[in-house]
Amino acid sequence: METLTNNNARFEFQLKMLEKGGDEMHKNIAQCVDILFKIKTSAVTVWVALIGWSFIVKNLNVIPLGFIAIGGFWLLEGIFQGFHFRHMNRCKRLARLLNNTKKLDEYFSSLDFPANVIYVTTGFDESIKERLMLLCRGLIAPSVAILYLFLATINCLVWLLVKSFG
Repeated sequence: METLTNNNARFEFQLKMLEKGGDEMHKNIAQCVDILFKIKTSAVTVWVALIGWSFIVKNLNVIPLGFIAIGGFWLLEGIFQGFHFRHMNRCKRLARLLNNTKKLDEYFSSLDFPANVIYVTTGFDESIKERLMLLCRGLIAPSVAILYLFLATINCLVWLLVKSFG
């Protein structure tokens, strides 16, 4: 009887931690989306300011610095997009687990959840290769790459036009 009580208490604890982990995961996703938006707006602001400043000071050699700004912000956004993908993947895994009624019935009858489910948002259990894959995936995500490729193209055109007519 005592073992059943201990199992119930442990399971109730696991259930509460699973719930808190799910809430935390959704907060992390919302924070990632907010950060990604701020990076985008900062990138455009810095790039426009840099190009404008180069015309104001009449030093058109500043325009190529736009490529450095674009590359830096692209990398930064790729990193955070990778974090976003990580949290979305964990959310999908948790949703698959919670939607699998057969497995869920097993967990409730055994009063035990499998490892890696309870603390879904803590720690980074990916290998370096997996982290690099998330970064690459973040860098080439259309929501990221299109903006920076557009800015780089405009930067090239502005620089070429200024060199041609300047």
